[in-house]
This record gives sequence, structure tokens and C-alpha cells, in this order.
Amino acid sequence: MDFFSASLAIKTVDVQQRIISGYAAVHHNIDRVRDIIDPAASVKAVNRIKDPKMDIPVFIGHKHNELSLGHPVVIQATPHGLYTETYIY
Repeated sequence: MDFFSASLAIKTVDVQQRIISGYAAVHHNIDRVRDIIDPAASVKAVNRIKDPKMDIPVFIGHKHNELSLGHPVVIQATPHGLYTETYIY
């Protein structure tokens, strides 16, 4: 399995509540493999999520063969991108 690295811009960290906030994806941005995320895709993805805490584990670098480090408590499709707030265990 291949893993890709990417730069990460964390917008806020609430140490007491163990919450990291930022964008998991940015719309209209050309990524490393030349994909562009359409805002409608983020809306569709958010609408399919029943319970972020149960449905979406968060890993460092998408390495799902390792233990997850947290789970999202907020996922929102915004005009800028896919905004998340993640609780870190």
C-alpha cells in the first residue's frame, strides 16, 4: 500500500478539550495527483455520514493499519472546503 505525505495547516488546537480544528480538504485546489475537489462532493459526503464518532476514525497519514488517534466531532461542508473538529484520544 502506498502512503502519500501532505502539508497540514491546523487552524486551532484546544488543548484542554483535546480538539484540533481545520480543513480536511479544500475546494478547487489541485492536489498531488491532479484531483480537484468539487464543493458538491463535500456536501454529498457530509450528508452520508450518520455518526462521525462511529463512522470515521482519524489516523496520522491515513495509515489505517495503525491505531486511530481520534474521531471527528464536527464535519461541515463550507464554501472553502471540508471543515472538521477532531477529538484526540
